[in-house]
Amino acid sequence: MTLAVAQILAHPGFLKLELMRRGLRVEGDSLAALPGTPRFGATGHALFGSAGDLDLELPRGTFATVPIEPRLVERSPYRLVHDGDVWAVTADAADAPRTRVKVVPPSSFFAQRTAESGVPFGQIGTVHGPYLALSPTNRCQFLATSDRCRFCGVGQKVAAHDALPVDDIVEAVRVARAEHDVNMVHLSVGWLGTDDGGVQVLEPYIAAIKRHFDILVAVDALPPKDDGWIDRTYGMGADAISYNLELWDPALFAQICPGPARVIGRERFLEALGYATTVFPSGGVNCHLIVGLEPLASTRAGMEALARMGVVPVLPV
Repeated sequence: MTLAVAQILAHPGFLKLELMRRGLRVEGDSLAALPGTPRFGATGHALFGSAGDLDLELPRGTFATVPIEPRLVERSPYRLVHDGDVWAVTADAADAPRTRVKVVPPSSFFAQRTAESGVPFGQIGTVHGPYLALSPTNRCQFLATSDRCRFCGVGQKVAAHDALPVDDIVEAVRVARAEHDVNMVHLSVGWLGTDDGGVQVLEPYIAAIKRHFDILVAVDALPPKDDGWIDRTYGMGADAISYNLELWDPALFAQICPGPARVIGRERFLEALGYATTVFPSGGVNCHLIVGLEPLASTRAGMEALARMGVVPVLPV
């Protein structure tokens, strides 16, 4: 065993990055012993991805959502092991230490349904630690065309739904908070072909959540045609905004995200992000750059450029 592996297992930040990057093997009796729900098993579902993952609480209260799909993690050196109810992450080396972790079972609310429309909560939201992501509508005009983003998993596992009743979303927040220490609700919307970038659809949900709960609300939308909609988004009560390029390299952005590249354009993403930093508080403007879709040097260049703009780069894996 190299010293590097020991250091990784001893440091929750390094371990989180490694597990997100390389995944975690869960085999044999460890797989059988994982807590789960009848509908989703041990893994939560990703609203926008297509692979199963597992939520872990690492030392120092560090949460990590870790890929465990066998075909994706077969080369990972990291394994999840258990002794009764005690779980740990270790590596393949014979003298590798064990880092104790907590396995966070999927929220039981995944299997429940909204009272008004009867939609399973698992089709509209997901919980990871203190973070609740909700999609009041998962429709996107790019999905059924060649403009679809190549990594997007929306529509592959659940049916599309139109804008849900506001009461359904409020109920989802209430149910999730009853089970988890949720401190942020993340509302997302796809491309609806409107000048506002889809944010107007989210306005009644933001207002209702703010009215019923003392909680942060983040919005994930497409850049609007006019900057006035960015001001209005903040005026709605949104605490943070995300306009996600997903890739920094212009050519790869056009190849992997053909719809956003063609209809909105990379420059408009950057313009909207820059303007948003003058409207939202420091740290309230984000942009996703998906790790692994482009060379790391390109991702790093994007991180540095966004940071210089005052935009927080977020790195999904």
